[in-house]
Amino acid sequence: MSAVGGDRNVTGNILALSDGTMFEPPITAYRDLQKRLAKEQKKLAHKVKFSANWKKQKAKITR
Repeated sequence: MSAVGGDRNVTGNILALSDGTMFEPPITAYRDLQKRLAKEQKKLAHKVKFSANWKKQKAKITR
């Protein structure tokens, strides 16, 4: 087993290993989840507080 070193780009966008492997950050996944959460929270805002549908939507957001 050999050791592998890692180096991050100055801008922080790419991680390069000494064996030549390159990794892109999962920024888009995080951004997509943030947009989805905002959409679900808007849905919650339009429901009657503490109704059955409100509770279901709240549970969805909590997950």
